[in-house]
Amino acid sequence: MTKKLPHKAFEKWAVALKAPPLPESHQDLFLKRLAHTKRHRQRRLVLQWAAVALLFLSLGSGIFFTQPQPEPEIEQFLRAETYLTQMIQEHVVQIEKINVSGSKKLVENSKLKLAKLQNSYQELYQDWDLNQNQPLFINALILNLRTQLQLLEDIQEQLTLLQQKSYEKI
Repeated sequence: MTKKLPHKAFEKWAVALKAPPLPESHQDLFLKRLAHTKRHRQRRLVLQWAAVALLFLSLGSGIFFTQPQPEPEIEQFLRAETYLTQMIQEHVVQIEKINVSGSKKLVENSKLKLAKLQNSYQELYQDWDLNQNQPLFINALILNLRTQLQLLEDIQEQLTLLQQKSYEKI
């Protein structure tokens, strides 16, 4: 009797664990739920990416709008500086193209003066970088650039006169 009791208990337990029979449309129901889950996951994924994009856009625009805009005086100075330095470089190239006998000493002296002015300009520019609220630095920087340009124009004029005199001698 004791041998039959555990056997019957296991049989009852096996019957209780036995899954109920599945309906014939169980595969269709499963596929329907699976498709619904896929759509839900895709929708969540799209919303997550949209949230990330929105976050980046808001951070990017926040950084863009929080950057200080340069003052109009500084913008004008930077434009004037660019223009004057281009003019100075053009004059240096033109002076180097002029080849007149006896002008070597004049060109060397002018290059020394120009180098001194450019060193002075660099020092002023460093001082201005440290304290940009001083408009006197901007005026001094532009005056230095104009002086460099005027020096080069004078040298170019003198070289042109020397060139004309050498042509007249021929």
